[in-house]
Amino acid sequence: KYPTEYAQTQSSLGIVYADLAGVRDREANLDRAIWAFEEALEVYTIEKAPVLYALTQTNIGAAYTELSGVRDKEANLIEALRVFEAALKIRTIDDYPLAYAETLSNMGVAYADLSGVRDREANLTEALRVFEAALKIRTIDNYPLEYAKTQGNLAAAHKELAGMRDE
Repeated sequence: KYPTEYAQTQSSLGIVYADLAGVRDREANLDRAIWAFEEALEVYTIEKAPVLYALTQTNIGAAYTELSGVRDKEANLIEALRVFEAALKIRTIDDYPLAYAETLSNMGVAYADLSGVRDREANLTEALRVFEAALKIRTIDNYPLEYAKTQGNLAAAHKELAGMRDE
């Protein structure tokens, strides 16, 4: 009867569960967060609510990235990357540059984490690519905190790649 309100509630619930996962019952609360976000996507479709669709996809991707630290690392990271790609269909550099950079940064983390499971060099290289793309938006002058976080992630990926090549 009230689909928009339902979707808003589910999205808020997903955020609360994702936050709660940082405090207790990590796996169960991340599963709940993903479920709630996916419920919101029943209303937030790419056709009806593209911006909320992309935001929700990014939230799902972040939850899958976190869940990869608990179980099924490879599968959850691949799923995270899939939903981040879906978000980027809306979150383009021209239309939503900050959201675009946020999604790229999240993707970089997922690629860097995936490098620990498979295709180490290729995934680290892809992490570097997306971090560098995010830094085109996240500049030190305009977004210093986001810039610093992304630079830190970029440096860590460079260090991993250099260490791998030294082996």
